[in-house]
Amino acid sequence: MNNPNPYGAMGGNPQFGYGSRPGTWMLLVSGGATALALLIFTASFLGWTELRFNYDEGIMRLNVNGWGRVVITGAPEGADVVDSKFSSAGVGVPANVAALSLLIVGAVMLWQTVKPRVASSMFIGAGLVVLGWAIWSIMKIQRALKAMEREEGARLREEGLVFEEVFQGSAEIGVYFAIALSLAAVSLGVFALFKYNSQAKMPWGWPGQPSNF
Repeated sequence: MNNPNPYGAMGGNPQFGYGSRPGTWMLLVSGGATALALLIFTASFLGWTELRFNYDEGIMRLNVNGWGRVVITGAPEGADVVDSKFSSAGVGVPANVAALSLLIVGAVMLWQTVKPRVASSMFIGAGLVVLGWAIWSIMKIQRALKAMEREEGARLREEGLVFEEVFQGSAEIGVYFAIALSLAAVSLGVFALFKYNSQAKMPWGWPGQPSNF
């Protein structure tokens, strides 16, 4: 009998895995995205920025975490601190929810081999969201210091004090950790996108079968 298919049996495509299974690189990238989501979630509870106010009895600290929530420690008795002035929860909560959702949904899509190109782009988007939120947090602490200098600078100078010795602000380790994770997410997405595009252009046969090209 003549072979109805002169080209032989149809082979699997490693970009999607053989059959319905994802390829090895897809499993690795999917696992990496899941791990990054967990790390970003952990980093969001660390201190990202901090304002410090030195007074006679000690130091008052206003620590802002990755969700934009303010934690005040060391406040003097009777101090009326309006933490909502320094809170960024209106930006931090949506940013974290968006980034975590993009990473988790993208990881599931890649694991299920559903639109790998879209899933890879979601990893890049998640990284850019976290990076933008981290940079915005650092910029806000600088703006807060400038605003306090305008409000309190003249009074402190009249009392013979130096503003920089009374008020300080800084970025904390949490925000640097988040920036590193955001860059890792972008790199992971770029790698997955490059890997998918490069394999999509290549003809494949059965595993181990040399390409006709």
